[in-house]
Amino acid sequence: MDYNALKDLSYGMYILSTNDGEKPVGCVINSAIQITSASSIIAISVNKLNHTNEVIKKSNKFGLSILSTKTDPSLIGTFGFKSSKDFDKFSGIDVKYVNNLPIINENTTGYLICDVINIISVDTHDIFLAKIIDSKKTNNLDPMTYSYYQKEIKGQ
Repeated sequence: MDYNALKDLSYGMYILSTNDGEKPVGCVINSAIQITSASSIIAISVNKLNHTNEVIKKSNKFGLSILSTKTDPSLIGTFGFKSSKDFDKFSGIDVKYVNNLPIINENTTGYLICDVINIISVDTHDIFLAKIIDSKKTNNLDPMTYSYYQKEIKGQ
């Protein structure tokens, strides 16, 4: 199987966030899709080994910050390669709270605030189906695609 073909699927780059009651937690994800428009349902996929996955299952809510092509690569490194269980990823980051959820406030195109309505377990990941309860487009920057990340940022 040629896994490089999967890189041609359209993906975005996002910071997924939630709150464990004591501190904010989050990680980078690239799998988020709109499922319905009328009732505003999305699906995200999160690795089962990720601490953020565990916290979302407890809180049943999450925020999704939509990264732009202006996002500092170090933000992706922090949220992608460190664990919220052991490290405060939000320290020193421009963050605002919406419905008690941390949202990245710098160089993002917008955010979604979601309530989990169902969880589907598949192999190594959980798929969270969620209703969008709040959203805002914050500027007109270009959203970062996974392809852009692979070509321009990966490894920085």
